[in-house]
Parts: sequence; C-alpha cells; structure tokens
Amino acid sequence: MADTDDLGLYTQWREGKDREAFDELVNRHAPMVYSVCRRILNVQGEAEETAIEAFQMLAYAPSGPKAHLATWLHAAATARARQRTRTQRQRPQDESKGPGDSTVAWEALQTEIDAAMTAVPWQARVPLIGQYVEDKTQAEIAKEIGLDRQRVITDGVTGLETLRKELAARGIEITSSRLKEMLSTQMVEPVPSGLAPRLSERAIADPLAGRRLAAGFEVDETLRKRSALSWAVPLAAVAILAGMVLWFSRGGQPEPPEPAPEPAPVETAQTPPPAESPGPRTPRTGVTPRTPQRPETPASARTSPGGAAAAQPVTYQGIVRDATGNAVPNARVFLGALPAEPTGAEPAAETGPMGAFDLNDVPAETRQISVWHEAYKPATLALTGDTGSPLEITLSPAARVGGIVTYIGAPAAGQSVELVDASGNTLRAQTGDDGSYLFTGAEPGMVQLRANLEPMEPVNRRRSMYSTAVLETGLTTDADFTFGALDAAIEGTALFNDEPARGARIVARVQTPSGGEEHIETGVQSDGTYLVDAVPAGPTIVQLQGLRVGRTEHLRSISVQTRSGQTAPCDFALYGNSSVIAQVSGVVPGATGFIAAIDPGTSLLDLNWPDHSLTPVNLLARIPLGQDGEYTLEGLEPGACTICAYATVPAGPAAEPPQAGAAPPPPLYDAAGLTLQPNGETVVVLQLR
Repeated sequence: MADTDDLGLYTQWREGKDREAFDELVNRHAPMVYSVCRRILNVQGEAEETAIEAFQMLAYAPSGPKAHLATWLHAAATARARQRTRTQRQRPQDESKGPGDSTVAWEALQTEIDAAMTAVPWQARVPLIGQYVEDKTQAEIAKEIGLDRQRVITDGVTGLETLRKELAARGIEITSSRLKEMLSTQMVEPVPSGLAPRLSERAIADPLAGRRLAAGFEVDETLRKRSALSWAVPLAAVAILAGMVLWFSRGGQPEPPEPAPEPAPVETAQTPPPAESPGPRTPRTGVTPRTPQRPETPASARTSPGGAAAAQPVTYQGIVRDATGNAVPNARVFLGALPAEPTGAEPAAETGPMGAFDLNDVPAETRQISVWHEAYKPATLALTGDTGSPLEITLSPAARVGGIVTYIGAPAAGQSVELVDASGNTLRAQTGDDGSYLFTGAEPGMVQLRANLEPMEPVNRRRSMYSTAVLETGLTTDADFTFGALDAAIEGTALFNDEPARGARIVARVQTPSGGEEHIETGVQSDGTYLVDAVPAGPTIVQLQGLRVGRTEHLRSISVQTRSGQTAPCDFALYGNSSVIAQVSGVVPGATGFIAAIDPGTSLLDLNWPDHSLTPVNLLARIPLGQDGEYTLEGLEPGACTICAYATVPAGPAAEPPQAGAAPPPPLYDAAGLTLQPNGETVVVLQLR
C-alpha cells in the first residue's frame, strides 16, 4: 500500500471502496489538510471539522482529482475553510504564537498564503505543493505528473513568483528567499492526537454530505475557469495590437510579400535600399560580407530562418575574471544551462592560466553559456545576434557547504547528497571515499540539504536525513549527516509500588518530517525491564500505558532526547494507594468519554480522550465512561490532582444531517481539584454539562 501513488489509491477507493486505500490517503495528507484549515480558521475545533469536510469531498466527489491529488485536496481544504470564515465576525487570536521577527512575519502571511496559493495557475501550483508541502524532489514530482524535470523546475519558479506577486496584491510584501523559507518550514504542522483515524471514519460516514460539498466546490472551480477565460480575449487583442505597432515601427511600413528572389528580406526592412549598400553595423539577421572589425562573430554566421547558412557554427573567444579583475584559471565553460553536477560533466572549454578560453564550432542556435568554478558562484551569459568576441565574464565569490556522511561511525562512500538553494536550483553530489561532500556555487541564504543512504549492513532503518544551513558569500558552511543502524534505543524499568508493571506497554512517540507521529511499541518484561530499539534520533515522548489496578488504567509520560547510536535511559516508578469514588450524572445516551485523574491545571479541551494509542502526556489514570453512576479510580498517588469527567456528545440522527459548516455538539465535562490522603478514599460528585 505504501508503494502505491496517490491516484492509484484513489482509484482503488473509487472503484472498489477499498477502505485501506482511503485510510492511507488520509494518513498521507491529514497534516497538510489540517494545517490549511488551522491557518485560515485559527480555531482547533473548527479546523478539525473543516478537515473532515475536505476528505468528505475527496471521498464522494463526482469527478475527483485527475492530475495531482495533494493540490486538489489543498484547494478543497482552502475553499471549505474560507467558506467558514465568511460567517465569522472576528478571528480569535492564536495563543500558541510567540514573539520574534520570524514569527511575526509568519503571522502576517499565514492567513493569506493558502488563498493566494489557489490563485496560482494549476500547473505552476503543483510543484509548490509537491516541494513545500509533500517534501518531494522535482524529479519525484515530474514522475508523478508525467512531465520532464526541467519543466517542473520552470513551473515551480513561475509559481513562486506568481505567489509572491499575489501576496503583494494582498498587502504582504515578501522577498522570494524569505517566502521559500516560510514555505519550507511553516506549511505543515503536526495533527492533533488521534485526528487521522477520526478524519477517515467520519469522511466516509455521510456520502450525501460529501457529494453536496464536492458539487459546490466543482461549481466554484468552473466559475474561476470561466473568469480566467473572459480575460483571455482582451489580453490577446492587446498583444496583437502591440505586435503590429512594433512591426510597423521597425520598418516604417510592412514588409513586401517577397516577390523578388533576394535572400535577405529582413535587411531591406532594416536599412535603406539598396540592400547591398555597406553600413557600419552588422545586422541582427541575414548573410552579409564579413567586416574586418568582427571576424567570425555570431552575427556573421546566423541568418534569417529561411537563409542557407542558418545552421553554420560560430566561434567565440573570452576571458573569465573575478570581481577584483584577476584572471580565473581552470573555470569550466558549458554550452547552455549549467549541468546539475558540473564537476562530472564534460565542459566545452576550460580557462587557461590567464583566464582565457576558446569556444569553437558553437551551434548557431545556442542561446547561453554557463561558467563554473568551485570557488565562485556560477555565471551565465546570454547569446544574441549582436554578441561578439571577446566575451567577458565576471565571477563572484561562492557560498560553499560541505560535510561528512557517516554510518555507524564509519564514512559512507558513494552516497547521494542533494542541495536546494534559495533560487530553487537543485545541485547533487556524491560522497568520496572518506564520506565527504562539497557544494560550491550555491546562492547565499537558506538552503535545504538531504543525504540519501543506500541499503547498508547491518540493515539501516533510516534512508534519508534532512538539514538546513544558511550560506554566506565566500564562506564554507559545515553540515554533517550521522546515520546509525538502530538510530537510537531507549531502555529502563517500569515499576508500580516497587513491583514489576507486568502487562504494561511502552510506546515511543516520535515526530516524523511530514508532521505526523511514528509509534514504536514494546512490552514490559516479567522483571519490569523493557527495551525500545530502532528509534530515530531526536525528541521522543516515552509513554507507559496499560498498567491496570482493578478497572483503572494508569499512564505516565516522560520526554527524552535520543541520540544516534546511543541508548537513552528512561525509568517509570509509580506509587499509589489512594482511591476516588466519582459519582457522575448527566451522561447523554450514546456519549463516549472517561473518568480520569490528570495533572492539576490541565485544560480539559486540550485532551484527546477517546483515542487510546495517542494518550495525552498529562493523563495519569482513567476509566471508560458509560452511563450515570459511581466510578472508582484505584491506586492513585497521594497528593494534589484533578478528577474530571469528559464526554463527547454523539451527532444527531442520520435522518437529520447537520447543515454544512454547522459546529459539532460541544463536549460535556466537569472537574474538581482534590488532595488525596495516603490509603484514603475520597468521594467527588461530578455533573456533566
């Protein structure tokens, strides 16, 4: 299932209602869809409901995505979220935002970025979504949509500039490099615990609502296409008029319909008759006698499209200097654009000790040359009909980044490293025998690096590792990649009242690059010990779950920092001999929830109660809630705690589906702060409301 692309999974769902295929689509794109809704609505509850609506549209759209599912989903989520904002009079402030220049810049950008993104033409929008939201390379995007990589790069550059201009039209001025930095770091945020399963479950539960929402979205899309078409006719007319004005202004009159056999009709349109009259300048096109001043220039070799010598090669001589005027030897000169790996590509010429070079037999259709040197930024020079020798090219000092890739402490030779610079250019390098790599010529500013590790022995869990660096002109930045066979491990003991916590589980929760969570689970042994291996290095939440005293399940969470190739210790020691009898009333039939003990001061609305596998970090103990009555929490630790009841109210009957955009029923809850005495029993009365 993981090897099937998005459209393949969507086809399985559409044709066979394959639930596993749809669940996989939700797992892949839930972070992106939720992030869009969260940015626009700024309210977690509404963002979750809107994300469900977006996946409802995907599940039951009459004609779903056909080219790129992620871009379609982004547009659907943006449309639903903006529809909700039309009913809001005031947007609440997001308390999670902190101070700092970069945060302020994102605050100004985040409420408009998705709407501005939908204004970018579809073909230019797909590379933006693929690169900055799905974290894919241009090659992966090109393969997915069936275009060549160069076209994807070109569309991505066009899309980024269109997005920047659209933001400027909305009053947000931002540079391209800053916009790319924001897109790379802020577009996807982690989804709340347990949201992805709920998205999938509720998205397919109401086909009628899904078809209604998708139909509305398709009508909006059709209207936007008609609106764009309505502008095409006047724009085309303006373009034709401008072309006619330019045509007449160059010759004073339109060219004759070529009744005469002259081989250079353009010469007649540019110079006074007769055409053979010599002049001091070389025409842009046409075959003319060579002049002593400019031998073998492109102007003397290129002709009009109908000329006999149009394909004749030309010759250039040139010199390469640095910014101070000194010659640059050993620079590599290429015809056309710079290759992705200039160190391994064959150049057309190399500069000598004095920086000079010769280019012989250059095809007449060549439009530019590129120059590369490891100590300088690459440079390009456009070739036109007036370009003549000597060519003078100036190189600026390069920003460089390099490092070492290691696996289990040993150099990893022959591995691939990719760099995406601030202009969207992708460079590639391979590590040498010592595991080192070096990129030169990248644009100064923020760059993204990715090291790709081939399968190794012993088997390596992680195949890719990312890093970012800020490059400065003339300086070399270090960026090392350290891979481990098991990446990291966590071990320790789990005890309850000094006895092994038999039957309990240990779950390591690790953040993934896409914003989701990876869970690695193991059991507690009979002696109370445990070991969680194959844990990616980084911040990890280790949770003890499933420790039961009577009907009460006890839970604990500890944050640890794991490091590659190392084992982090993490011990759980729980004590408790106090009990609480909770007398609960007000439970609505069909409601689901828990009676729980939580850390004092915890907000009830921040907890995700129904999902067992994504237990909140501040939950201490719980019992499932079924109906009004008494519930006994056993084995609680003496001291201060909060006892609470929380229930999620079921939706209305299927015969009366809620209208699109209607808020779900609010949860019911009540809580009381207590101080528990050793070996004591405390009674608390809770009324759900």
